[in-house]
Amino acid sequence: MTDDAGAHLGGAAVSRRSTAQIRTGRVGWIVWLILLLATGWQVMNA
Repeated sequence: MTDDAGAHLGGAAVSRRSTAQIRTGRVGWIVWLILLLATGWQVMNA
């Protein structure tokens, strides 16, 4: 019983950590894309 609870908590922590990494990577990609578009827009309108 105790072992099952510990394994469950460990699995939840790992899944939560991987989800946070995926979310951070997605946000970083969106920010990079916005910066790229903004730079291109400034060059086109210069």
